[in-house]
Amino acid sequence: MENKNSKTFSADKFTAKAAHVISLDDYVDIDNLINLQQKYDANYQLLKKQEELLSITSHELKTPITTIMLFLSLLEKLTEKEENPRVLELVQKTETQVNRLVKLVNNLQDMTALQNGKIELRKEIFNFSALVKSCADTFRLQNPEFELIIEENTIIDIYADSLRIEQVLINFISNAIKYSPHAGRILIYVESTLDLLKVSVTDSGIGMPEAALPHVFDCYFRAYPDDNRFKGNGLGLYISKEIIVQHEGEIGVISQENKGSTFWFTLPFQKMD
Repeated sequence: MENKNSKTFSADKFTAKAAHVISLDDYVDIDNLINLQQKYDANYQLLKKQEELLSITSHELKTPITTIMLFLSLLEKLTEKEENPRVLELVQKTETQVNRLVKLVNNLQDMTALQNGKIELRKEIFNFSALVKSCADTFRLQNPEFELIIEENTIIDIYADSLRIEQVLINFISNAIKYSPHAGRILIYVESTLDLLKVSVTDSGIGMPEAALPHVFDCYFRAYPDDNRFKGNGLGLYISKEIIVQHEGEIGVISQENKGSTFWFTLPFQKMD
């Protein structure tokens, strides 16, 4: 028997009401969403073009830079025979600037490759102590006013990309020298545990303000961008971070303004691929 007080159930009414509840138009501005997507697509395409431009430009600069370096090397030898100290000084200064350009081009290539995930690690077994000694000896010759000290609790072979790890170490030491305008001592400390190798480079230079520390490894970041004493493009530490991350290691810094800095990284002991 039908209950006269009961309400009739209408499937059509329920469907219409449900459709109204879940309608996207009630919650999202479709036109605005489309505009956001268009802006995202445009920005993505712009970034891709910028990466392509950096890649092509850095690649095309390699050949003329290599040629210039060759000519400068020949010119330096000829100048030494002529015993003209002034010309030799100018040649050497030019060579220094070209070396800076080489470093910039290499950094741009590395940055582009890292952003595209295209850096391939060429791992091998090598003696880490020998690598550290080689780097330190090079810097000692170039910077005799600095005292570079190596302290290590082990002499060990590791499995990693030796050229990339050397690149990180060179970046740490060159920064320690650059940000220590009054020279002094630079300590390279190497220690190992059962699981990993830890390397640190400590200087007694100008250090960094606390506010700069969270951004030190950001791309293009420079702690003292307005100080003309410290040239740079803010790529070296960013690239170093990415190299260590690809080795499944960690990287960091401890620094205090006017009291120097310690940059460090770790490498886990890995089995051969």
